[in-house]
Formats: sequence, structure tokens, C-alpha cells
Amino acid sequence: MKSVRHIIMLIVALAALGAPFATPAQQAKEEPTITAVGQTLTNSEGTWALKRDGSTTSGYAVTLNGKDVGYAVKLTMSREGLPVATHADGSVWNWTGSTFKRAK
Repeated sequence: MKSVRHIIMLIVALAALGAPFATPAQQAKEEPTITAVGQTLTNSEGTWALKRDGSTTSGYAVTLNGKDVGYAVKLTMSREGLPVATHADGSVWNWTGSTFKRAK
């Protein structure tokens, strides 16, 4: 009974300090992702989009402000604000500021 009282006192103390009660999984914020033609993402560089391009097996064409810059089936905006492209074969490519470079 004494240990239950200590646990309750600890919870009350943490609440008084403003400690979050969400688990890490609840606190995790999903990064914005697009996977279909017509969807867009925006960052400081501009607007990113996917468009149809039948000439590649890597996925859709990735555009930045309307200019083709790569290919992907999924484009995710990282927490750093840079896009990460996933190709149809599952390979992951990071935006360097001017091109996509394969992740290690």
C-alpha cells in the first residue's frame, strides 16, 4: 500500500511540474508525405509535387516549383525540412539542395 501511495505522489508531482504523460509513440509527429500525383509539399525552397512520367520504373517524376528534379513513389519532408524520396525499388534518396543523393 505504501508503494502505491508513493507512485500516486510521484504522478501528482510530475503533473505539477508539467511533465507530459504521452508515450514517445504518442508524441512522435509524423512527417508530411505525398504518394500520389496531384499532392504537394512545401518547404523554404518551394512547392514539391509528384507527376506522371511513363519513362521510368523509379516512380513518379518529382518536381520542385514545376521543374523535374528526380523520381519517387513517396516523398517525405524530413524534420530538417528537406525532402526524402523513396524509389519504387525501396531505395531512399536525400535532397542535397540541388539533387537527390542515395542514402547510405
